[in-house]
Amino acid sequence: MIRILGALLFIYLSLIFLATADAQIERRKDQFGKDFGYYTYPIVGEIPGLGRAWGGGASVLNIGGHDTDFTGYYLTGDFEARGAALLDYHLIRKRLILDGGYNDYSVAPVVYGRGIDSETGDAIYPEAKGRYFLGQLTLTFDERRYEFYFRPLSGHERITRIFDNDGNAFEGVDTSWQGRTSYALGGSIDLTDDRLDPRRGARLEYAVRLPSHNPSDQSEFFVTDYNFT
Repeated sequence: MIRILGALLFIYLSLIFLATADAQIERRKDQFGKDFGYYTYPIVGEIPGLGRAWGGGASVLNIGGHDTDFTGYYLTGDFEARGAALLDYHLIRKRLILDGGYNDYSVAPVVYGRGIDSETGDAIYPEAKGRYFLGQLTLTFDERRYEFYFRPLSGHERITRIFDNDGNAFEGVDTSWQGRTSYALGGSIDLTDDRLDPRRGARLEYAVRLPSHNPSDQSEFFVTDYNFT
């Protein structure tokens, strides 16, 4: 019932938003880029207790005079990460757009203790490996003013080792792979002068993340996001 009420509220707010708009603000430029461009960048990082890594990334914009972009990165050393994404691939020109990306990593984030009694050195370093796929299918209208999207996320991750703040490894760590799959539905009404670089206008967005299909020992959750800018 809450989900239905949320959807109805979004529709109601959308109608009010459209009805009270004085005039539709014109876009400053074409919302489907055509100007070719590219750039590269170095990546250098250090995680205390784990080590250092280095690499680089590159992006190519508006490939072949179309709106499609590609970006990728690679990081190696004491830990590793790599990924790539294809963005704004038009299945139906200016109507149905596909985005897709992949990340593969072996890293160790710092997890600090929480609470009033926690100390600065109260931290652990879980070394994790994982891979994730993220996609989005977008139905768009009127120079990307009105959009609806479906966004799946699927991947696996496992802990390989966990170190304490002194670099000692914990015993008996569960190193099995854990999977995660989730889906999101959303939409937006964008009455601004530019979708990527707005200077005038307003934008209303709504998204709902459906209950995820995770292992039984993980919590199930339902998230609804509203955003007005």
